[in-house]
Amino acid sequence: MNRKVINSISMGVWVSALTITILAINTRWINPPTRIVTVDIISVVKEKVVQTANSTSEKSSKEHRRSMVKKVNRDLEWALKTIAQQNNVIIVPKQVVLAGSAEDVTDIVRRALGLTARNSTMSFRLSER
Repeated sequence: MNRKVINSISMGVWVSALTITILAINTRWINPPTRIVTVDIISVVKEKVVQTANSTSEKSSKEHRRSMVKKVNRDLEWALKTIAQQNNVIIVPKQVVLAGSAEDVTDIVRRALGLTARNSTMSFRLSER
């Protein structure tokens, strides 16, 4: 009977160890925790608006300017969503961080919007459209 008890305990230990290992693998590699990162949204929007304004003539119609603003908004939304999904992060405006620090992804957003050249040293992934 002692042997049965020892075997049962041994089996329980192995099952527990296997469960912990599976949870650790899941947490580390399969579903890593979400991080919070920041973006300087004010400067990015200003840069994109200037770039868009420079690419259109001063005599553009009001409707054309409105469509360009919508395009800037769509592009920005796409860039932020893509970066967040591909890197398992939550992106917040840099200006709302009250205490502590978070990694800044402003340069990655700029690159996604075509405001800067590609830079292979960036640690974040970004699949181009």
